[in-house]
Amino acid sequence: MTYRTLGELRADLQARLGMGAQGASAGASQTLMNSFLRNGQTQLYRAQDWKHLIDYCDKTLGVDQNTLDYPTTGTFNAASSAARDRRIIRLETVYNNQWRRVPEGIATEDWSTMDRKSYPIRFDRYAQVLIYPKANQVYTVRFWFVADLAPFTQDTDRASLDDEMILLHAVTNG
Repeated sequence: MTYRTLGELRADLQARLGMGAQGASAGASQTLMNSFLRNGQTQLYRAQDWKHLIDYCDKTLGVDQNTLDYPTTGTFNAASSAARDRRIIRLETVYNNQWRRVPEGIATEDWSTMDRKSYPIRFDRYAQVLIYPKANQVYTVRFWFVADLAPFTQDTDRASLDDEMILLHAVTNG
């Protein structure tokens, strides 16, 4: 599905708020209208895990390693990234030829044995993803994530989410 652009949504928003007949003076409200639309998309984005934005990326965890960067590319869509918003849904790894979920939350007592070596057991989100314990061999770690929103600042930028929901949100705020 192709969503409308920021410029198209702004024109609809101005009309629905009774500002469609402003003509040349409509530029004065452009910043406010764009703000309503961008804010609406951002709030909707944070409200749920949007299925069409879910992607995954496999990363390699090396021997004696226990930190990984957030994904900057996706598998379904190479432009997908989780580097900005870091909306990781789950981590998985292959252990004994079987994909297994790596639960989130490193326990306090595990910090005392962080240098222990084994397969990935738990993880936490910090500036990087921290995996407990350190890897005893090379592992593939699959990051499932909700991709960051595409830019939505220029008139030609397309909405990343359902444009009708964004418009409804913006009208309500306006």
